[in-house]
Amino acid sequence: MMLTQINNADQSIIITGHLVELNFSQRLTRALKKFLLLISITIAAVFIPVAHFVLVPVFLILSVYFFFKEFKIKQNLIITDSYNCLNCQSNLLIPKELDGNLRMNCKNCHQQYKLSL
Repeated sequence: MMLTQINNADQSIIITGHLVELNFSQRLTRALKKFLLLISITIAAVFIPVAHFVLVPVFLILSVYFFFKEFKIKQNLIITDSYNCLNCQSNLLIPKELDGNLRMNCKNCHQQYKLSL
């Protein structure tokens, strides 16, 4: 795997790690855990006076949204080392879950990187 700067293709970082494919039941389990967590927050929000008129619908919508977002993740990225940005040398936070988006940004200098498998 390789991280390549978007605006400067000749600079790249070699990443050591591997991808783990998630099967249907693993994806469903992860999505249901997140859904049930948000539903429990929704139930707790029912008991907050006046604010429950806003909180309950918001958490219901978020629970459905995050269920499908979590279910869409098909691969986990297992990385063994930490890596630094080529511009500012700050630590890069490489996403551990891949949902098809192979682009990321440095949190410090906002340099864009593309992950090539």
